[in-house]
Amino acid sequence: MYFKSSDLRNIGFQHSKITDSVFADAILCGCDFSDAVLDRSDFANADIHYASLKNASLENCNMIGTDLRGTTLPDGFESFEQNEQIEHLRSLQINGLTI
Repeated sequence: MYFKSSDLRNIGFQHSKITDSVFADAILCGCDFSDAVLDRSDFANADIHYASLKNASLENCNMIGTDLRGTTLPDGFESFEQNEQIEHLRSLQINGLTI
């Protein structure tokens, strides 16, 4: 699916399988990706703050430049500091995840 530069704020994608998708430059703030399979998707420069990625699969995803402030990460961690979010996401060692 191709969502580049789309405004998709506050949409519920929970339990979805959305692989090989392009969310680059999209507005995804407040979206619920809980328990979703998002493998091989591109989130480069997307605004995903205050969203949920709890239990989401992010293998081989591109998240370079993604705004993650206040987002619930796959293991439930959440911080309002971008750098803490990035460091924590890196510490999860998700296969192929680029941050």
